[in-house]
Amino acid sequence: MVAGRHRWVERMKAEGCKFPCGRKPGSRIELQTTSVLPRKDYRRMTLQELRAAALESIAILQERLRRTGRLSG
Repeated sequence: MVAGRHRWVERMKAEGCKFPCGRKPGSRIELQTTSVLPRKDYRRMTLQELRAAALESIAILQERLRRTGRLSG
C-alpha cells in the first residue's frame, strides 16, 4: 500500500494538481507571501487622504484578484 501511495503522490505532483492531504500550512505561509500593511488612522485623515487611501486599497485588491483569482488571503 505504501508503494502505491508513493506512486500516486508522485503522479499528483507531476501533474501539478493540488495535493488534498497531509499537513496544511495554513495562514503561516499566507502571511509570508502577502505583505501585511499597518492599519491607517482614518479618523485623522483629510478627505483627500481618505480618497487616496481608498484608491490604494482598491489597487491592492485588484492586484490580488488578478494574481490569485480571489480577494481574500
